[in-house]
Amino acid sequence: MKNKKQLYCKIGMAIGVLAVILGFILLSKTFDNVSSDPGYASFGADFYTLQYKATRYAAQNVEKVYLMTTVIKNGLSYILIVVGLFDVVYFLLKAEETKSYDKIIELIEKSQIKAVSDTSEVEVDESLEANHSGQDVDSAKN
Repeated sequence: MKNKKQLYCKIGMAIGVLAVILGFILLSKTFDNVSSDPGYASFGADFYTLQYKATRYAAQNVEKVYLMTTVIKNGLSYILIVVGLFDVVYFLLKAEETKSYDKIIELIEKSQIKAVSDTSEVEVDESLEANHSGQDVDSAKN
């Protein structure tokens, strides 16, 4: 039972470390900024001017999407790092708690074994005394 708990704690810590590493990798990645201001242009025909404006608006929207994805990427990176660190600390504390519980249980078991062995020695001593005095073992206990 304690080996399973220790294994789960180790797996949890490993997942936390991976989350922290992934967060730093994601944070270090940069997207190429391909935005440029196309400026304003006017053509002799209205059709070309309108098409140019539509293309310019599309390019501006693509740049806004780029900025939003950068913010989301950075936010996700920080969230992964914080959650990963929390995960590592939590499972590290849980592993130590499991170890201390196991030590307490071991001490309790040892004390119970010692108490049982002490009790059996007393019963053996009482039965020996009863046999020497000619009394019944049960009456010697009372």
